[in-house]
Amino acid sequence: MRSERSHPEETRSIVNDPYVKKVSALAGDETLFSKSPQALKTLRRTLLKEALHYFIQRNPEYYTPLLDALGITPDTVTLEDLVALSIPSDVLRGDTYKKMMVNPVVKGGAVYHSSGTTGQSPITVYKSPLDQNMINLAVPQLVSHQIGYQLNGGLLLMLCPPEMVSSVLFGVTAHYYESRGITILYGACMKEPTSLNEALPSMTLNNQVISDFIHASIEPKYIFSAPVGMKKLLEYAKKESLTIDLGKGGFVNTGGGAKGTGVALEALWQMREDTICAQNEKGEGIPAPWYDGIGHTEGLLILFGEKNSLSKVPHPLEEVFIVNEQFKIVEEGQGFAAHWNPLNTTYFEAFYPGDFYQVEDASNFYGKTFTFVRRLDLGKGKVIRPGCGALVMQ
Repeated sequence: MRSERSHPEETRSIVNDPYVKKVSALAGDETLFSKSPQALKTLRRTLLKEALHYFIQRNPEYYTPLLDALGITPDTVTLEDLVALSIPSDVLRGDTYKKMMVNPVVKGGAVYHSSGTTGQSPITVYKSPLDQNMINLAVPQLVSHQIGYQLNGGLLLMLCPPEMVSSVLFGVTAHYYESRGITILYGACMKEPTSLNEALPSMTLNNQVISDFIHASIEPKYIFSAPVGMKKLLEYAKKESLTIDLGKGGFVNTGGGAKGTGVALEALWQMREDTICAQNEKGEGIPAPWYDGIGHTEGLLILFGEKNSLSKVPHPLEEVFIVNEQFKIVEEGQGFAAHWNPLNTTYFEAFYPGDFYQVEDASNFYGKTFTFVRRLDLGKGKVIRPGCGALVMQ
C-alpha cells in the first residue's frame, strides 16, 4: 500500500460534484435495506446513468472514446451495457488504473496491490479517502443487516499479521470492528521463505496470541480469517484439545470464501461443531454462528453471507449480475460474476473477478442470493488467475 499526499484545493470540485454528493449520502443510508428489490434496481439504473455522465465529464479522454466504441450513451444505458463495460480483473495489473482515474484525483488515499501469488504483476488500484470513507459506511451496514444487530464491544481474533491490515478486505474489516469498540488481537505472523522451494512469504499461527484470546474474560468474542486460516486454527485446537468459547453473541467471520484455497466451508463447519462454541439469546450453548464474505482487491464492496450459509448478498447499491459464456445475463442458474460499484468516484469500477456463481431468486432486499462455486477454468481462455489476493498459510 502506498499513500498519496492530499491537496484539498485541487479536489474541491470533485467533493462538491452533484454525483459525488449523492452517492456519499447514499453510502450511509440505512433505509436502503428496507426498500424493495425493484426500487433498488431502479435506483441503481439511475446511478449508472449519472455515473457515466460524471466520468465522461471528469476524464473525457478515456471514457468518451470507450463509450463511443461500445455504442453506449449514458441516458439510455442498460444492465446489458454493463456486460460490455465491465473489464476482466487482469486488465488492472500494473498501472492501467491510472488512465481510468478522474481529473483531478482526490489525493490522500492509498495504492493497493494484490499479493502477486500468480507470478504476474499484481492487480493495482488507487482508493481515494473519499471512496474509502463511503466504504467504511456501506460495508458495516451490510454486515450489521446480515448479522441482525449492531456490535458493541468485545474481542476479535484476526488470523492475519498486523501488516495485512493494509490490504483492502482486512483493512475494512479491522475498521468495522474497531469502530464498534472491539479490541483486535492479531493471531498470525509473517514467515519468510526458508528455501528456494518456498517462493512466497507465508503466514503462521501465533499460538501465544491465540491462547490469550481463548483465556480472555472479555465477551463476546469474534474470529475473522480466511478459510485456510480457520482450518489451521481448528486443527490446532483439536490437536491441543482446546474448546474456544465465543460467548453470547460471538461468531466466526471468514473472508474470501473458498477461492483458490481448496478449503470447503462445509468441512470447516463440521470441524467447528465440538471446537468453537457460543451462546444463543437464551444462553444455551450452540456451535458458533458462521458468516462468510467475499471481497476483491479491485473492488471496494463485498458480498456478505447469511448465517451458516454459503449464499451471499451484495450491498443494495452494488450491481452484481451473472453472465454465461456468451456474455448473456443469467437470472437464475450458474455463470461468472460481474460487479459494478457506484461508490467508487475515482474510476468506473466494473469488473469480472473470475468467479463462477450460482444465482437464485430470494425474498431478501436484493431479490437474489449468490453462491460461490469455483474460479473460472483457465483452459477456456478466460483472462483470470486463481489465488489473487491470497497469501499461502502454513
